Amino acid sequence: MSREIMLKAPLLIGFIFMFIAFLAPIAMILPLNNEYSSKIIDSEAFQNIIYGKSYSKSWDILWRICEKGGYVIDNNGLRNLKKTPRDIALIKDKNIVVVNANYAEIPIFMNSENGKYSFIIYDLKNPTIIVKKNTCLRMIVVNIDKDTPHSLTIVSNPPPYPYLIHIIHHSIAFPGASTPKPMIGLPPVRGNNYPAWLIEFTVSSPGTYYYVSLVPGHAARGMYGKLIVENENQ
Repeated sequence: MSREIMLKAPLLIGFIFMFIAFLAPIAMILPLNNEYSSKIIDSEAFQNIIYGKSYSKSWDILWRICEKGGYVIDNNGLRNLKKTPRDIALIKDKNIVVVNANYAEIPIFMNSENGKYSFIIYDLKNPTIIVKKNTCLRMIVVNIDKDTPHSLTIVSNPPPYPYLIHIIHHSIAFPGASTPKPMIGLPPVRGNNYPAWLIEFTVSSPGTYYYVSLVPGHAARGMYGKLIVENENQ
């Protein structure tokens, strides 16, 4: 027994050191105030520490995934997505999007401007989406940002969100309700080509959920919106 413990001890010690090395940069960042911690977390150097590889290389990989899967659109495709379909009602003064169908497509653009990150749906920023239970949603998620990656995931956790939301807490509310590699995000725009991803899921349980970006610091800067799932008889 003692021999087995002696053999396993180096592995255990190595694991502990690896765990400490991973958490060390996070522990140093969390006590800082929001302004400084957000700058550090958004830096490529910090991303390299957390993810263990170049952020830009990750973008290249995601671009190849998007191109291979056909999820790249041009300016014409972007304009077509901005047209509001009949089964979508907009209550602009209350920043609300109402889905009036059992199946609906919703284009969602992701962008940042003057340090503020947002989802844009039919020219509304971070609107509340209201749907009925068992509605199938097909979200066409497009990054229109020229220099920043973004992602979208449906979660059940309410705000406020920490800068490291993906490490501290998050849970995907419905199967398939997330863009790929949500902690890295869809890459920025290249020329007139916009990376896009299709996510399709059914809102099977009534309640209040949130669509958020899990890229570090984005949700903390306000990049989230509410998804309200009502009972079918409401």
